[in-house]
Amino acid sequence: MIELIQHASAANANTVYNPAGTTLTVVEIFDTLVIATMLVPVLIFIAIVVAGIRVLTSMGDPKQLETAKKSFIYITIGGLIIVMSYGIYRFFASIVNL
Repeated sequence: MIELIQHASAANANTVYNPAGTTLTVVEIFDTLVIATMLVPVLIFIAIVVAGIRVLTSMGDPKQLETAKKSFIYITIGGLIIVMSYGIYRFFASIVNL
């Protein structure tokens, strides 16, 4: 614990101490997260296809149809949250000049 405190006091305010021995700036961490979010549209597409297959294979069963409808709703809400979070990140990044 003392090592972490010593490292934190010696490090720049924009860097994050990593016990593995490397340091990353806050900007590098956020850039990595932004790159990771580029996979989200692919995952959303796959989830929509799976929900569509559920609709097609429900054969009129109201319970399975309701499950598929909820899947579409959850996928849409999740996608909107992710898009909005990226927009919020870009907004604050432009203010702070990241």
